[in-house]
Amino acid sequence: MSAKLPENISRFVFYYTAANEINALTGNIDVEKNCLEICLKDEDVREIFIEYFSKHTVEIGLLDESDTWVLGEFYDRTHRKIIDKAKSSDIRFDKSLIKGLGLIEDAEIYFKDTLFHSIKESVLNEVVIADNRIFINKSTLDRTLEQMDKDHIDMIAGAHAGYAPQPSTSCKDCEYRTLCINNIIGGEDDE
Repeated sequence: MSAKLPENISRFVFYYTAANEINALTGNIDVEKNCLEICLKDEDVREIFIEYFSKHTVEIGLLDESDTWVLGEFYDRTHRKIIDKAKSSDIRFDKSLIKGLGLIEDAEIYFKDTLFHSIKESVLNEVVIADNRIFINKSTLDRTLEQMDKDHIDMIAGAHAGYAPQPSTSCKDCEYRTLCINNIIGGEDDE
């Protein structure tokens, strides 16, 4: 099994049937709301973020083209904060992230409510999510697909030979030890 995408693919539409499950049951559904456009890019997530939101913030009138530099500064500040918190998902917006950027009030709200969460997602998951689009770096997707191939091979081998307990050297520190159906590795001393 090889899960590598052809080189000429730059985007595709992913139809996620469970996205609006409740509305589907009542018959009140726009099937377009279940579609996500996956856009593959060569740029890293920071560049993808700035490219998309530079256009978007100008289109909706929050920034002038000459002011889109603030997106890079905001991204870098937020990125540092997330890295400093060891990529914790419990990171909250604070005013210091936009201090000195000269934003109007509506832009401040947009940066807090939309851009901050998009940056957090991009740092934690290496994607940029905007509206019904997900932007992902091609090499990130390739690494993910390679890992899926490796995991698939391991799964098939395990299915034929019996799944070896993990870690394979000692069960002493395994958090699933009480649930394990395999023999304890390392003998009684490790218990």
